[in-house]
Amino acid sequence: MLYQMITDKRRIRIYFIILFAAISIYSSAQSFSSVRKAPNELSIHGGAGLLSFMPISSVFNGYALDLGMGYTYFLNSNWGIYAGVGPAIYHAKILENISVLTPNLTDRNGYIFDLQTTSDYTETHKTMFLNIPVMLQYQKIQKQLSGWKQMRGRQGFYVMGGVKACIPLNGQHESKNTALTNLAYYPELDNWAGTQRFAGLGEFDGKKLDGNIELAPFMMIALEAGIKWRLNRTLLLYTGAFFDYGLNNIAKNERAPFRNYVAVDQFTDFPLLAFPDRMNMMAAGIKLRLAFFREPTTGICPY
Repeated sequence: MLYQMITDKRRIRIYFIILFAAISIYSSAQSFSSVRKAPNELSIHGGAGLLSFMPISSVFNGYALDLGMGYTYFLNSNWGIYAGVGPAIYHAKILENISVLTPNLTDRNGYIFDLQTTSDYTETHKTMFLNIPVMLQYQKIQKQLSGWKQMRGRQGFYVMGGVKACIPLNGQHESKNTALTNLAYYPELDNWAGTQRFAGLGEFDGKKLDGNIELAPFMMIALEAGIKWRLNRTLLLYTGAFFDYGLNNIAKNERAPFRNYVAVDQFTDFPLLAFPDRMNMMAAGIKLRLAFFREPTTGICPY
């Protein structure tokens, strides 16, 4: 566990070092350029999309909400550096029909049997993080048009990419399952047994467990692309799609999954489904960003 925490911290430092090194190199190169610079922007944003906890599920099984504010410093008319901060809510619900076959077990009398376990399982995760994105932005220069053609020049393509540091603020989970049934099949006798509760066989009541999740800070790759609209001379609207992918494990405490608890002597007091060895987060959706900038005192509108 200590080794994993040290490895994650080193990985986070490396991501930041690479990002800021690339930004510094690019910024130094641009200092020798005389290209007209776009005005810096102060913005607020809101995003919503689908969420997946991997490898718990390889498909989307929840939703993500992202709010915040940010500042974009433009190096020239096309390139800028965006940094922001804001809360994000991630809600995932796992539904699973558990059917586990554990072969070649031996009972107290020395007979070999196969254990068949069935149950329905539900687990819900509700987490909140403070997200700090640092991204490089490229935008297409909007055309300067006048008259009835002006509306055609009010939009332009943009794309952003970088990393997002996620600091946990709160986390809760709720786990529950319906009645669990264990049946034992004896190949030598060609017979089933399912009433010996003292041996962990039969039907057992469902269990419920809820509490706080102890989560670790983690890093995500953050990508975004869409259309940038000019609403007026000093107001802009970004409409785009985003994709975030977690780079390291977010679970501090590692517990074995429910599927591992199949031995007969564990079913009279079995734990519920818990976190796997790794939990990686993935989210995709749409994002709206309202940006403001101060109109230059001289020259034409930069957009």
